[in-house]
Amino acid sequence: MAIGLERSAGMSFRLPIERAFEQAPWRRDVQLLTALTILSISLLLLGGVYVREASHAVVAGRDVQRLRREIIELRFENDRVQAGLSLARSAPLVRQRAITELGFAPMLFKRTFFLEVPVSFEAQPVVALAEPEILPAQYARETISAWLQRKFTGTGLSPGE
Repeated sequence: MAIGLERSAGMSFRLPIERAFEQAPWRRDVQLLTALTILSISLLLLGGVYVREASHAVVAGRDVQRLRREIIELRFENDRVQAGLSLARSAPLVRQRAITELGFAPMLFKRTFFLEVPVSFEAQPVVALAEPEILPAQYARETISAWLQRKFTGTGLSPGE
């Protein structure tokens, strides 16, 4: 039995089975095009992620700038309020407000009167503190449940009795 050999243009002999597994020229082009498509899609995705992260960084930077401006404005407002408070606490303004709004008057010696207050300096006895009661050692070994039972049953007996 003989296997049929085929001659190709290069004068080499090939088996028909080899020819069956040979790739078609258009198939190589499709594989190359697929690889380039995957590479370009990967680059587009990577670029999209980069643009997204860059935009988030820009937004965060703008927020930081806005918050810094607010801090400066609030500090200025606090300084203005502190200045107004110190002005309101000044002695001449407090005196003027006391006279005009609250009805106080400056103290004059003619309007001053004194009260006599009797003071007695009698010696008070010193009371010594009583010694704390020392409980017997059996109370230290008593449980809470035994104490509650003793209190609620009304026996009044201590643990050692």
